[in-house]
Amino acid sequence: MLDLEFEEIKGFITNPKLYLISPNEIDENNINKFNSELRTILKYIKYSKRTELREVISKDDKFNEMSNDSVKLLSAVTKTKIKTNEEEGVVNMCKAIDDMMKEAEAKGVEKNKIENAINLYKNGASLELISKSLGMSINKLKKILTQNNVELRMS
Repeated sequence: MLDLEFEEIKGFITNPKLYLISPNEIDENNINKFNSELRTILKYIKYSKRTELREVISKDDKFNEMSNDSVKLLSAVTKTKIKTNEEEGVVNMCKAIDDMMKEAEAKGVEKNKIENAINLYKNGASLELISKSLGMSINKLKKILTQNNVELRMS
């Protein structure tokens, strides 16, 4: 606890009122009353875990040019990795979401490849066959197997 009396710190506080906003509890009509980037921030936070996020972003032109600062805030609050554009100072959120989805899809494909390689090898497939089937080098395949504690067979 803070042992200071309010009077002692009052001069350092410009506005002692604190307003808490819960974006999930604000209906669409009330969010749309905001005309600043706060509206886009609240909408993104509200829909960040929902399937309709992409649709919401595409219908609101304010998402086309969000400031880097707002995007960094959204990344921190929603724990998503949204890339900023330091040169331009603004981010097109539709493109940023598309890029995130493509990146996530690519990671999923790579993870699936790794799981398939491990399963194929454990079921007796040769390194050469797996390499050709999954389009990865034998060295990379050996590295993946070793990293996943799969004992390599003697050829």
